Amino acid sequence: VEPTLYFNPDRQTMAGGRWHGPAASTPSSFQTEQAIAMLKDFAAGDRPFYLTVQYWDPHGPHLICDEFWQHTDRAAIAPWANFADDLSTKPVRVRRERDDFYRRHPRTVEDLVDYIGLYCDHVAMLDAQIGRLHAALDEIGLVDDTLVVFTSDHGDMTGAHGGLIDKGLPYEEAMRVPLVFSHPSLGPGERDGLALNMDILPTALSLLGVGFEPRHGRDLAAEVRDPGSPGREYLLAEYHGLRFLYSQRILVSQDGWKYVFSPGDDDELYDLTADPHEMTNLAPAPEAAETLARLRAALMAETARFDDPLRDCVAKFNGQWRTGSGQFDATSAYLTDPAPDGA
Repeated sequence: VEPTLYFNPDRQTMAGGRWHGPAASTPSSFQTEQAIAMLKDFAAGDRPFYLTVQYWDPHGPHLICDEFWQHTDRAAIAPWANFADDLSTKPVRVRRERDDFYRRHPRTVEDLVDYIGLYCDHVAMLDAQIGRLHAALDEIGLVDDTLVVFTSDHGDMTGAHGGLIDKGLPYEEAMRVPLVFSHPSLGPGERDGLALNMDILPTALSLLGVGFEPRHGRDLAAEVRDPGSPGREYLLAEYHGLRFLYSQRILVSQDGWKYVFSPGDDDELYDLTADPHEMTNLAPAPEAAETLARLRAALMAETARFDDPLRDCVAKFNGQWRTGSGQFDATSAYLTDPAPDGA
């Protein structure tokens, strides 16, 4: 283990260190071996197959094997562009996350370098396993007939925004994840549209020519094939609390805005085009009032469309009242239009 990470008496230990053994001895390597064995079994048959390989890596603890130890040059790790964020315009809950729950974690760039380096080493370690899987598909003769989807459930703050760690936050470091659809018929390319994890199943089945009627997810196959195809107008993300009992709803628009609704706390509004590092909360700004109103209305529509349990709370906080009970979650107060006074 690394003493600088584990033996600081005044600090909480970080989840990272050295895996004393070769890559072949790691859990991710074992999973890859099992997956390759299953692919060989599938290739020997004549039926369609579905295989999911759910790696824990690069989630912490960041235990790095011999081949990838110090793979990332620590001297090349620069401070995050938003590291100087003092969180003064962020909700109280975000400040509590850092100052209470993570109060003994590293708070300086110098102290975070080892942690960030281990995370990057861990990503490279997993990347090698993904390469092994894809090479096996080619060797077995399945690569031309197999759609490969690569994604993740969340990102990692790794010290961004003044020392925030892990997940459970509405910022790009934690929310934005890779989503790759790989098949020889698709060719190379990138798309900048919005996608939900619920879109993966209908999109994959559509690319394979299998009919499916999604309830909440959306078939993005047309957008995968054609970058000019219209995609989602809005993306709705839900957060139901992790270290605190706390709900948030995050709405991202196709034109590059993000609205974060936090019941009982400060709203957040970011222009991701002009401010990709989310340093300037425009929710209180008069010049952003029209955009804020548009996204609040869109949030009400999206929470209703997804049968979100917080839809009544969203509606009431935004002026859609049927009664003055103040019971935000327990009543059916959602209206498509504002209720008249006294209704």
